[in-house]
Amino acid sequence: MFDRIGVALYNEFRASIESFLKFLKDMDVAYVEIGKEWIPTRRELGEVKDLLDIYELHATLHISGDFNLAELDGRRWKRNVLGVLGDLSVCYDLEAESAVLHCGWVSHPQDLARGFARFGEAYRIINDFARDLGVRICLENQCSEGSMHCIFEDHRSVDRMGEVIDLDGVSFVLDVGHIGRVGVPLDVLASRMGDKLAEIHLHDYNELGQDHLPLGVGKLDVKTLCRIIVDRRPLIVVENRSVRDIKSSISHLKAVFSGLLPGGE
Repeated sequence: MFDRIGVALYNEFRASIESFLKFLKDMDVAYVEIGKEWIPTRRELGEVKDLLDIYELHATLHISGDFNLAELDGRRWKRNVLGVLGDLSVCYDLEAESAVLHCGWVSHPQDLARGFARFGEAYRIINDFARDLGVRICLENQCSEGSMHCIFEDHRSVDRMGEVIDLDGVSFVLDVGHIGRVGVPLDVLASRMGDKLAEIHLHDYNELGQDHLPLGVGKLDVKTLCRIIVDRRPLIVVENRSVRDIKSSISHLKAVFSGLLPGGE
């Protein structure tokens, strides 16, 4: 069960990349998610790939969340699409087979329909580019905050997405902390994703709106989560912000599994 577990390289990590990858290897982790806040430069890519090979880790990419693909301003929208394509290009050097993508947001709820249309146009460009690289694009659910009204929040968003893109070849990421903060049960969104559920981003959340907490300290329904993992066998990516929290989350997940399945396998 744990041959498909990874950890996100979080932005606040202050030691060397090599020490983080060695930590993952020692934790028996197979994947590392690179990106979001930090995308390797051309000069860094060779070193990073060598380290991945040394520690026998597979890389996945998280495209920067700063690129709003639902942007209504035409020039900014084009800049954002180009930014995503630039991030995606590192997949070739890192031999990453998948890349996580945020769908974007609008500033006013009345603009959501236009935002979905903008996202649909961007997704087709990005997915064609990714297909040429042999990379699978995985769309991640987010949660709206303040004036940021996200395109992809819950199961209803998936239905609206189907109006602007062909869902047949789409893959999804279920971020369990985000959907918990929205207030939708895990199994509702997981069911709507169906066999298109490719990844789970794993972190706990609480009633104060905080997320990226270690597993077991918040409101996350871990038993339902484990049943979803058993049924779908997605890639699991732990998204915590300290080595201590990562260790705690992985230990907690294994402990819950050992109580659900014979041998915890």
